[in-house]
Amino acid sequence: MSSLFLLIVLSAVTGIGGLALGGAFASFPQRDALSSRLLAAFTAGIMLSVVFFHILPEAVEHGDLLTVSISATLGGALPWLLHVKLGHHHHHKSEDLQPAAWVLAGAVALHNLPIGMALGSAIASQGVTQAEVLTAITVGLHNLPEGMSIAAPLRSGGASQLKAIGIAAVSGVPTVLGALLGYFVGAAAPSFLSILLSFAAGAMLFVLLFELIPEAMGENRTKASLLMAAGLGIGFLLLGMGGHVH
Repeated sequence: MSSLFLLIVLSAVTGIGGLALGGAFASFPQRDALSSRLLAAFTAGIMLSVVFFHILPEAVEHGDLLTVSISATLGGALPWLLHVKLGHHHHHKSEDLQPAAWVLAGAVALHNLPIGMALGSAIASQGVTQAEVLTAITVGLHNLPEGMSIAAPLRSGGASQLKAIGIAAVSGVPTVLGALLGYFVGAAAPSFLSILLSFAAGAMLFVLLFELIPEAMGENRTKASLLMAAGLGIGFLLLGMGGHVH
């Protein structure tokens, strides 16, 4: 079995499959408005852990602080423009988090591109070894909280379970595309990886700080705060299990 075929299988299962599985975990049957807010608080905590314990530290590893700062700022500016242009009429509907979910899905897709490139580059130079299989598994592990973060707001906004899981899964397609690019092109330029990761982190932070967290903090701030803290801890644990805590 060729290394290229195994690369496609590994990147698809851990990228698309990991996000779909995370989406399935979060795609509970529709609850009342309070339950939706509390679920949003929990997934916001998970995504905070992904951004601060994995994406931003990895971006700094591949580039300099100035590049990371500028790219993250631009990443936050894009969803702001989308929010003003497309999501303004949703602002007063506390139960509608779908615009935030779409931006998160885009940010996760952008984040998964360089991750796939790293996996593809490693397999191109070393073949499919035990280390590369372990790397692929860790990709799937850290995609679980990201899949949850996409599906939960969609479910809160009224999307069906199938749609929420499907959108989460599609966000993993760039993992496969990145893996193929890394396999044929070789190791990506560190500065390019840093820009992509920082941009994705900025977009996620905007959505978290200006959409998910404000929506989650409704009538019961104490429960929301506790669930956000729980999500932060669980996200950190999942990332640690995958070796992605820096």
